[in-house]
Amino acid sequence: MLKNIKGFTLIELMITVAVIGILASIAIPNYSIYIKKTRRTDAQTVLLQNANILERIYTTENKYGESGVCSTSIITEAPIDGTTKYYDIALSNCEPSTYTLTATPKGSQSSDGKLVLTHTGRKGWDKNNNGTVDFSDDSENKW
Repeated sequence: MLKNIKGFTLIELMITVAVIGILASIAIPNYSIYIKKTRRTDAQTVLLQNANILERIYTTENKYGESGVCSTSIITEAPIDGTTKYYDIALSNCEPSTYTLTATPKGSQSSDGKLVLTHTGRKGWDKNNNGTVDFSDDSENKW
């Protein structure tokens, strides 16, 4: 007489493993894209915070800087919190009435392309990661 044996068959187990594998193959790349976007948003936030710092300087001194000499009080890495930094922040083209802030990705974020913010509020993202932000290209003249 056969006893009623309870448990999973090998086929049931393999189907479960296959379903988990398919779900993981969809979820992991989407998660990676989400992480890059989040890090990019952190850099955008730091660029805007630096723009606020420079605008406060302009309000009190009526200039951003002196012929290439810029404020050293800007935030130089993003994100502000955490130990791993994914962007270097630089201030360039600093003149009495102009400046350009640039966030250059590094480490695991390096394939994302740099972000730019100018004194006029113009925002750009080097979406194709060719080293320059083309403001005439609609896909690169915004964040």
